[in-house]
Amino acid sequence: MRRTGRTADSRMLDLLGRLHSDLFFQEKLLLNGVDLKIKLTRSKDGFCLMSGNANQNYKVHIISASLFVKQVKVTAGVRLGDAEVPMTPNAKYPVERVGRKVFSIPAGSRVSNQENLFLEQLLKKLVIGFIDKDTFSGSYVKNPFNFTHYNINFVALYVDGEQVPAKPLQPDFENGSCVREYMQLGQATGKYVKDWSTCGTLKTVPQVLLFFLRIQTNTAATLKHVKDCLLLIDRGEFGQSYTLFAFDLTPDQECADHYSLIKTGYLRAEVRFATALPSTVNVIVYGVFDNVLKVNHRRNVLFDCM
Repeated sequence: MRRTGRTADSRMLDLLGRLHSDLFFQEKLLLNGVDLKIKLTRSKDGFCLMSGNANQNYKVHIISASLFVKQVKVTAGVRLGDAEVPMTPNAKYPVERVGRKVFSIPAGSRVSNQENLFLEQLLKKLVIGFIDKDTFSGSYVKNPFNFTHYNINFVALYVDGEQVPAKPLQPDFENGSCVREYMQLGQATGKYVKDWSTCGTLKTVPQVLLFFLRIQTNTAATLKHVKDCLLLIDRGEFGQSYTLFAFDLTPDQECADHYSLIKTGYLRAEVRFATALPSTVNVIVYGVFDNVLKVNHRRNVLFDCM
């Protein structure tokens, strides 16, 4: 594989990317004088490396690391204005907060009901993926992002007892029937790629990246529900190794920049399988919430997270 050659024979590799943290996915500048601490925790070597031999003890050594931060110098008039109005209203930062939950479904199961997916606040978006239990913990011989369909034939959420969607998702992966689930994945996350023709409708097709990538919006929309953002999963990959079920729980079901009122409620998920599970499966639930982070004149940080 092309990626294998990049690290063959202990070759050094340089990488660059943004930090996947809630605060860093909003566009407003952080006020000066706010204390910000960042803590990074490494994954296991078996999680971030793959090999055909499970007995090989490969390691990742970080030689050096740098954090690049953008700083902006404001005019003297702006600084003076801030000093003269110490009791100005709080600076508000709309944040898409991410929550994650993992639960297991034992081998031999054909039905799974998970109560109270997230307590108190209701989500705006939710993505569900299924993966082998041993793969989730990290294995050199297995891909930790191989989300298998496990012959799922029913998926639905229940918000305060009301089924979402009204007609549940009922794919038939054995016969390759999963276009509705694939299209909902793109619509719920606001993504599209080059070839919608495989879905039999338009010229562009929606897609989503892995659950750990952020769900972002863009005001320059090319289609209703679909924002101008390209991702890399096609319909064939969706049914084979990137089977992710996405739900948009916003009132208008629009991938827009506005925020909806925060609501509380009860959320349950039901999943059924056409055949009994051959092994224990971990279910990863990735939820996105609308919240607001505030900074007052004393540079204290307030968060409305329940």
